[in-house]
Amino acid sequence: MVNTLLQHYFRRNMKFSQYGSLYVLCAFAKLKLLPEHENKFKLLCADIVKKINNFEFKNLCLVCNYLSSLYNFNRFYIRNVVEQICSYLIGKCSHGEDPHEGDAGVYPDSVWCPDSIHYVANACARVNHLNKELFQFLKNKIEEKAAYFSIDQLVSLTNAYSKFKSAEEANFLTLYIRIAEELINKSYLLKPRHLSVLANSFNNACVLHEELFHIITQNSLLLLSSFEPKQIVMIIHAYVNIGLSNNALLESIWNTAAVFIQDYTLQELSMLLQAYTKSSQHRQDFFHQLSRKIYSLITTSYPFLEQNGTVNSITYTDHKYAEMIEKAMGVYNLTPERTTSEKLFPILYLLINHQYYCSYVDNLLTKQGAKQDCRLHSGEHIQIESPSKEPPTRNELNSNKHLNSFNGHTMNDEKNESYPFLTRPVGTLGMEELPHANHCSDHYSETSHLTSTLSGKTKRQKSVDPNEDPNPDKGDTQVKHLDENRSPSGNNPPSEVPKMNYSNSSNNHSLDTDKMEQLLITHMSKDINSTLVCSIIYSLIKGNCLLQYDLLICLSKLALIFLKQFKSSELANVCSALSEAYVRASDENNRQNELIAKWQNERNSEEIADEGAARSQTASTSSVQTPNGKNKIEKNAPTYDEHLYNSSKQYLTMCTLFFDNVQSHLGKKKSSFADVHSTYKLITAFGGLRMSKYSSISLHLFRLSLLEIKQLSYLPLQKMANAFMQMNVYNEDVYAFINKIQKTKKNK
Repeated sequence: MVNTLLQHYFRRNMKFSQYGSLYVLCAFAKLKLLPEHENKFKLLCADIVKKINNFEFKNLCLVCNYLSSLYNFNRFYIRNVVEQICSYLIGKCSHGEDPHEGDAGVYPDSVWCPDSIHYVANACARVNHLNKELFQFLKNKIEEKAAYFSIDQLVSLTNAYSKFKSAEEANFLTLYIRIAEELINKSYLLKPRHLSVLANSFNNACVLHEELFHIITQNSLLLLSSFEPKQIVMIIHAYVNIGLSNNALLESIWNTAAVFIQDYTLQELSMLLQAYTKSSQHRQDFFHQLSRKIYSLITTSYPFLEQNGTVNSITYTDHKYAEMIEKAMGVYNLTPERTTSEKLFPILYLLINHQYYCSYVDNLLTKQGAKQDCRLHSGEHIQIESPSKEPPTRNELNSNKHLNSFNGHTMNDEKNESYPFLTRPVGTLGMEELPHANHCSDHYSETSHLTSTLSGKTKRQKSVDPNEDPNPDKGDTQVKHLDENRSPSGNNPPSEVPKMNYSNSSNNHSLDTDKMEQLLITHMSKDINSTLVCSIIYSLIKGNCLLQYDLLICLSKLALIFLKQFKSSELANVCSALSEAYVRASDENNRQNELIAKWQNERNSEEIADEGAARSQTASTSSVQTPNGKNKIEKNAPTYDEHLYNSSKQYLTMCTLFFDNVQSHLGKKKSSFADVHSTYKLITAFGGLRMSKYSSISLHLFRLSLLEIKQLSYLPLQKMANAFMQMNVYNEDVYAFINKIQKTKKNK
């Protein structure tokens, strides 16, 4: 029926009717006819703009209102139509003609009734057409006729003007004061939806109207049981941001928020978490409940993000990487509608471990080439198949041929080797050794890194992690032993030489990783975006003493997926927060190590004492009483928590993986891409990790922002210098440059 009516309306040589056009547009707004009938919708809009002179003023305002409700279907097109109509309404038609009779092509004041003003202002705010001249024109009309607006219209207008943020800077402060006066007079009509929107609007506009907020508080306390979950979140968020953290309303509303916490969306939970962090509240039960709900929402919708033992383990092994390539091939051919979360884990695994796989292959071929050169120089004759002159295509890299040739080096010889990605980051695998599994323990290993200087020189240094193996030579010995077993003669090459050219393997796979990343982002876009991930990470860590490791690991994976989607300021905030959490997790991991070492020493001492007592034939009762007495003394002493130890260790692993990817991403920047404060946060975040391998990227960021760094004050400059020291940067030029700027700041 709808199709028949639309065809009848859009037939050729149709007679114009402004109300007919209005009713059809209303149908598009309310009957969900888009995007199926998008062509007819555009035809209707074009006809309205073409015959705009034939519309009454009030109907044009209604057209704007209907169009704004369809904004999400085609933002650019609808915004353009609304702009044209609004320009016409205030007498500035784009074609420069004067369409009106009377004063300067402007409609008389009598036609600007409250309904029309509300429709135009609300429509422009919805489509983000924030024309300062237009809103200033409407502001004057609103102030003149404020008493004639309904309570709904007044609240809606405050929300529309809040899009400009600071009312004082935008010169709308008098408007907010005038509207507040009218709202106070009509306060008995305020309902929960009005109260929440008002609090949020005045907060966004940075206007703390004490009398109005007092009324909002009193009415909210009376109607608290009638608030919907989203309205509660809006109230809490607004009150905390505007500086009313100790308000009586918040004392009551936190408990109400906890009751409805299971009904919140991820966006609302993010707002609630942000408000909780800013309010400096210390409600541990509420914080745990909030964190668990966020984790549950994410992992229920996207199970592949859950840290679930060996099932979703992201630890790199060559065998598992090959398996994931096979599984991912089928997912690539799926449409977004047919892609499920369970099928996306192979994509996530490949995306996370891509750089380590490329590094492994490059070093494998480097090692093989060195062995072949050595044999050639020794006079032996070897037949080597010429590699392809052209790099392999993406299809070749993902083909079974690629996997089989790769198996010649890995599947048959090192099938059970694992490579925890934390211990062998990109750029740290030396040419003199292969990245064997036994070289990588569950703890951090001591690795050699290259530290760049400002002049471009490098210096080899060691980065020692507090959790590293106390026997640093053990790994090298094991690797040497494995090599000897594999090649008894010392010169025999592996059983099969790859027939493909793996050089520049990172570049060969760049197109694949982009597709992986986009597939994951598309799948999660309905619930999660980069801004939301940034907000949750920053709010979860900053200001909260307790770390939720399972949630942090999950969020770190999300941050890695959305890495290229972050704005520079968002990336800086994410890195700053995760670096802070890394330091705290490292301290916790060390503490648990000390506890288990202490427990082990005590246990050994007791065993030695028991053995001595048995040899001397001491009574068994006396040997039992000693540990019991000791337990009573140490009853309140901290004990080893295995779950806490493992969780903190897993987070340290995932966090380092994230920063390795950030290093790779930022290393591609050739010019300044961020404001100086974001650069400062990134450098200090890398410094907080205390790893020399991040000195190169930090110095790279420093060079890109040399001119802007002069804008920083004394304290940030000092923190930046400390960050370079933490990364063992030995470059006098860097510190001299910073000290010179600091002296100028002191003199001022």
